[in-house]
Amino acid sequence: MTSSLDTVAPTLFAGKPPCASSAGTLCAFVYRVTDVGWLAGSADWLIAKPLQVLLIALGALIIRFLAHRAIDRLIRTTSESAVPTVLRP
Repeated sequence: MTSSLDTVAPTLFAGKPPCASSAGTLCAFVYRVTDVGWLAGSADWLIAKPLQVLLIALGALIIRFLAHRAIDRLIRTTSESAVPTVLRP
């Protein structure tokens, strides 16, 4: 008696994925480097999506840093009883 995994596993893990035949794609690069079909087929979710999340988080941290710096400069000049240059007529 064969299990369902024995019948599914050869088709799931065997061969070159269809996306690996497109030159210049992440899938083709991963397949060329690793020669692992399932990894190349899921390269978008395993590599590209986490990288996209990291870039968004890094961008948010940079924007947060710049906003805090601008607020601190505005508060510092206001606390010295001088009118900020932004608010001068």
